[in-house]
Amino acid sequence: DETWENLVAQFDAADEAFLRRLVDGTAPHATRRLHEMEAAETMLRELGLEPTMTRGTVASLRRIADGAPVPELPRPAGGTRQTSRTGQASPTSPTRQARKARQTETPSSPQ
Repeated sequence: DETWENLVAQFDAADEAFLRRLVDGTAPHATRRLHEMEAAETMLRELGLEPTMTRGTVASLRRIADGAPVPELPRPAGGTRQTSRTGQASPTSPTRQARKARQTETPSSPQ
């Protein structure tokens, strides 16, 4: 399934720099995201579903849009490297290295 493969690829590619971008982008985009999540909450209710997680996301984004601070991030961990995508330091974990090695070793299937 293409959606599943995309999700797996996004999580597999996630590193410290990616997580920092998510947190750092929360406040500047909170108002837009708030409106999107309010619309999602309405849609779920119209479908007869209880939007439990969505309701929590709406409340959190509303606080941030109203000026509540986003948690401060710790300094980057040791063993950092520069990423070509952002220029920010991010850790190189053994798990990430093993995943990348498996990806390069896997032969592509014939089409």
